Amino acid sequence: MKSKFAFSRSVGLACTLVLLSSCTARNSNPQPTAQNRVLTAPTGASVVAEPEETIVGTLDYGPVRVATGTMGYKHKEANTEVTLDELSAPNFLLKIIPHVDGSARICELVEYHLEDIDLKGVWTGPGALSLGAHALAPVADLPVLEVVSTSHLVADLTLGLGTVVHDYLASARRQDAKPVDRLAANF
Repeated sequence: MKSKFAFSRSVGLACTLVLLSSCTARNSNPQPTAQNRVLTAPTGASVVAEPEETIVGTLDYGPVRVATGTMGYKHKEANTEVTLDELSAPNFLLKIIPHVDGSARICELVEYHLEDIDLKGVWTGPGALSLGAHALAPVADLPVLEVVSTSHLVADLTLGLGTVVHDYLASARRQDAKPVDRLAANF
């Protein structure tokens, strides 16, 4: 049971890091301002940090908002040692790269580790999640029964290289290669 919990937390962390690592600062003036800092990902996800108030994360599918998460900004300081242990645990992501015809060309489960972790601060606080209806992104069909915990952190870290844990298309490639191998053996 413990490893299942750790795996689900790692997957959640991986999703969060992918979101934040693919974000670009929209209001990134070199001089400090009182404006909100908005991070926007190419996928339509964004995170807004409103100092002294709330962190708001949104996920849009096209022009439609399908998810909104909120959390108290620096509400209560959390245990940095526990967070360092969680950040040091292996993380997993599903890498899917389509072929030019739309079929899957790469479909792999990848394990990676965070390296050179310099944790500046970690906080926990109250949070909420709201899911919106969409015909092509049916996330609202998954009911939110309880928000177990929310946290945010500030850290310098390196996303280490990954290793393939499982290649979902390897068996299909082997089956495709067998007739060619038999044909080559006849020559």
